[in-house]
Amino acid sequence: MQNILQVPMNPKTNDAKAKSIGEYLSRLLCGVLVEQEGFCGKRPFGNSGWTRELHMALVKADVIKGVIDSDGYLDSYDDEAADKLILEAAQQAFGTNFQFTGGR
Repeated sequence: MQNILQVPMNPKTNDAKAKSIGEYLSRLLCGVLVEQEGFCGKRPFGNSGWTRELHMALVKADVIKGVIDSDGYLDSYDDEAADKLILEAAQQAFGTNFQFTGGR
């Protein structure tokens, strides 16, 4: 299995300016720690839909199947598989096995 944390991202096309999924997740966590109750989970880097930036990286790296349209946007992909991989990457980064039980 590919190390999801190492999947490249283009810092010019994601709001976190991250070069990899690992760096993106690190910036996200740092935002939570620094901003605390002021942290906006809906728009952590200024825009909503931020998880699609991570999903796009997974599609571009052929980790998950998906279609990118002619304008460079995700047309279709398996968002459940993408979310599962991102959660596994975060668990891998910290050596945890967090089981999400609320919210979604």
